[in-house]
Amino acid sequence: NVTVALFTFFVMSTAIVLGAKIPLAYYLKILLLPIFFLLTSVLAILISIVPANMELLDSVLSMKMGPWQLYISQTKYKMVIALIFTVVASVSCMYFFILTTPIQQIVWLFQKLRLPALFVELFLFTYRYLFVLLEKTVEIRLAQTSRLGYQTSRNAITSIGQLLVSLFIKSMRSAKEVH
Repeated sequence: NVTVALFTFFVMSTAIVLGAKIPLAYYLKILLLPIFFLLTSVLAILISIVPANMELLDSVLSMKMGPWQLYISQTKYKMVIALIFTVVASVSCMYFFILTTPIQQIVWLFQKLRLPALFVELFLFTYRYLFVLLEKTVEIRLAQTSRLGYQTSRNAITSIGQLLVSLFIKSMRSAKEVH
């Protein structure tokens, strides 16, 4: 239900910003990444492709491209709207949990739930590895910025590509060392 999702999002966002005292600008910034992935993902759900000679019954928008026809149906449009609101509400709940709960309490909860020790160890390993990866990203980006890597849009694209390649190589080396 869209109303429940909106209510959940606003309650969790208010709790994060006012209760947990997370700056609004920071909260909005961390919301951008999942929203970006969500919007790119729902395009695959939203747009349908059929032969051009096929009759469309509940089409909201359609466009012919050669022998094919792209269209958005009323049913899928409603489904995507509900999905977007539900996912954003769920992400706000997850962020509330992440931003307000120390890792020690999460591990304590996992142990109280009697989750296997292997699962808890993998969780801690992944948690630590994410911060190592984030630290490397900040270091590489700082080095690129100091070498004027983001002066023009073309340089920025090249620098981002180099950053991703470098991160991949460093993470593979790190994984090999840990293994």
